[in-house]
Amino acid sequence: MHGEGTYVYASSNDIYSGSWSDGKRHGQGVYEFSKDKSVLKGYWNKLGDIEEGEWIMTHDIIYSGKFHHGKPMGKGKFTIGPTSSSVSGSYVEKIPSSNNDVEQGSSIRWISVDALKM
Repeated sequence: MHGEGTYVYASSNDIYSGSWSDGKRHGQGVYEFSKDKSVLKGYWNKLGDIEEGEWIMTHDIIYSGKFHHGKPMGKGKFTIGPTSSSVSGSYVEKIPSSNNDVEQGSSIRWISVDALKM
């Protein structure tokens, strides 16, 4: 696939609409997750990963900023709820320090590097 188009993923019913290059998402596009109705809007790199944009999640949570491998990473801002409370910073992935962390459901957390400096 090359150019503009929409693709529905048979295994998940997720939908991507936007630019394609060599069969991969590349350029501006919108990815809709059918399971939780969250949406990724933004720019996809040549590997097909979102690089910068917005992740609009359920419960009025929006992440705007940089991504790495489909997850918030780098400069960004989380805006939460109808009051639009927000947390800005440079986000990094925190890998669990032990198997106990994983068992308690905290497999991956996103922390603001700027918040750690406080």
